[in-house]
Amino acid sequence: MLMNEKDILRISMIVCAIGIVGILFAQATMDVKLKDVGAITKSDMDNYVRINGVISNFFSSEKVISFNLEDRTGSVMVVLFNNKEKINKEIKKAEVIGKVSFYNGKLEIIADSITAVY
Repeated sequence: MLMNEKDILRISMIVCAIGIVGILFAQATMDVKLKDVGAITKSDMDNYVRINGVISNFFSSEKVISFNLEDRTGSVMVVLFNNKEKINKEIKKAEVIGKVSFYNGKLEIIADSITAVY
């Protein structure tokens, strides 16, 4: 079965539209402003935050990475599920972008990205 020019054009337009939507979604999560850990409150629940700090209590398994991230204003637990990234446990400082959540009576960050800070 051969495709004619109209079919190819339609498929191209659909793929372009999907790509533009993907770019807009990615941009929405990347424009997150840097926040102090101590400034994160329950009012931030289900919102994205970007935080920097020092890592402690690092734990890693096949399915999850967790650690405390501390800056000069406070400390928060960070969790990354479905661990497809390989995070070096020797990293001392990191930038985390993730969604604020509440678990076991405490705020935590469900990470979308974890980047080493040198």
